[in-house]
Formats: sequence, C-alpha cells, structure tokens
Amino acid sequence: MRVLLEDVPKQYVFYTVNGKILRNLSDLLIYLETIDDFEYNHHVTEQKNDFFNWVKDIVLDLELAYALRSAKIKEEAAKIVKNRIRNLEKVIKKTELKKKKQKKLRKIVRKKVSPKKKRAYKR
Repeated sequence: MRVLLEDVPKQYVFYTVNGKILRNLSDLLIYLETIDDFEYNHHVTEQKNDFFNWVKDIVLDLELAYALRSAKIKEEAAKIVKNRIRNLEKVIKKTELKKKKQKKLRKIVRKKVSPKKKRAYKR
C-alpha cells in the first residue's frame, strides 16, 4: 500500500499540459485542485483519460484508476484522489500498529519462556 503513495520512477512522471510534473498521487491531487477546466479537459475527453492511464499503468492503483475513469469534472476527480489517499494512509497506519503490537507480544512471550524451555526450542 505504501508503494502507491511513493514517487514513480523519473522516466514515468506525468507531464501536464502546462509543464508541471506529477510524481505521485499527492502531486496529482494538488494539480486537480488548482487547474482550470481547460487544462482538465485537455487530459480528459470522451476519447481519452490521461489520469486514468497514468494511475493504472504507472502508479499501478487499479481501484483509483477505474474510479477516476468515471470522473467527468476536475472537482470529482480531486475528491476521488483525496479519498483514496486518505484510505491508503489509514490502511498503512493500521498495518504499522498491528506490526508494533505483534512485536510487543513476541517480546512478552519470549520473556515468559523459561531458559530451560528456550534450550528445548533450539534443538
């Protein structure tokens, strides 16, 4: 999940119509929140959706890509990206908390195992 929020490799950055470079989903969100309709409509038409293609093929977030494909206006696209980023951050945080709890439990279990039992486990 964390990988989805990281920068893409340099050769796969997204170049916008006005020359801005998007390296990750946060950059995409900022761009969508600040562009005008002309810029959005350059990247999203009936025939193409550059944001869908980049997110699907480069960022590799299929869930977000297919949600973006249905966005007809920039505000809707921005909302979709913002919600996806929030959800990914929540999942990452939960995963990290779970790992910390598991690590604590392992330490507690190790302390409770007597030295004699430890030797038996080593065999």
